[in-house]
Amino acid sequence: MRAGIVAAAAGLAAVLGGCGASPDAPAALSAARDPGAGARGSAASLPLFTAPPPVPMRQNINLSQPIHMAMSCDHDGESLAHLVATARRGAAVASVLAIGPAMWNTPGGARPTQAEVDTPRTTQLAIYTTYRLRIGRVLHAYAGLSADETITADLLGGEVGNDFLQNGCGPNPMPHVGWSAVVLFGDEFPTPAAAGAPLHRPVIDQLDVIQGGQAYTWQGPQPVPAPQ
Repeated sequence: MRAGIVAAAAGLAAVLGGCGASPDAPAALSAARDPGAGARGSAASLPLFTAPPPVPMRQNINLSQPIHMAMSCDHDGESLAHLVATARRGAAVASVLAIGPAMWNTPGGARPTQAEVDTPRTTQLAIYTTYRLRIGRVLHAYAGLSADETITADLLGGEVGNDFLQNGCGPNPMPHVGWSAVVLFGDEFPTPAAAGAPLHRPVIDQLDVIQGGQAYTWQGPQPVPAPQ
């Protein structure tokens, strides 16, 4: 899956992450999943997540007015089984215990300052919504991911005050408390972790609601994958 995030405030275009931004036209965000390197499988040989060296970028966002951001997707048609097998930091079937609040991915969760936005950074500023999850069945093993564990994780998108980010690649349908979903985990929130670090508070790379024994992805309902 490739994804692009375009932000606009009073006609000002902005791009969050992935590639250089132009004040004249928004550019696409490259956020393809990195299948990582090293062994995959059992807890005895946990995978090691590696990623290309990040490139610092400046975001074109004018914080003097409300920020309206939208994320768009270019789906490559990968099966859910393939996405689970190549999940960056593990995958599981989990039940949703709580949703919210939303916050910026700043150290304290507050709205960033214009100086912070104008400073080139490798982790682009965006809004995330917090999910409290109970892990039911691990589909792709990773350090720190265990069945019957309760974890906090954060999904791109949400509303903070007058600012909002619409995640066009987000769950469809949106989950409710008590529902189950296939969840693919990515880097740590709000600060990326060192390679191979165990899960603590991960970002949710993908969340697909389970209904009638099927996981509802953007490619339509698919079988819930077997554990890898």
